[in-house]
Amino acid sequence: MAVSSSIGSNIFDVTVGLPLPWLTFNIVSGLVGCNRDYFRVSSDGNLFEYLSVLLGMVVLVIVSISAFSFKMSKGLGFAMFLFYFVYVAYVLIRTDNWSAAPGNC
Repeated sequence: MAVSSSIGSNIFDVTVGLPLPWLTFNIVSGLVGCNRDYFRVSSDGNLFEYLSVLLGMVVLVIVSISAFSFKMSKGLGFAMFLFYFVYVAYVLIRTDNWSAAPGNC
């Protein structure tokens, strides 16, 4: 259950956790008349790179689950934590736009 939860939660995050706040923001800002030209979903060419790394991490997780004989152990838990930490660190290092978005809302 823990292994399926670790993979299933990522699918839920991408399909619900990301679009729902974005949709809510757009609906509310549209109702109150905010200038929302600054809130765009875009990529500066790094989308393929991030998706490739993410897909590689999924393959790495599946291989590690198989290596631990499909049993949740401390070693597998540590490996998953390490994979997650490495992925987040990679994305944070590659992100170069730390400034707040301009706007009046």
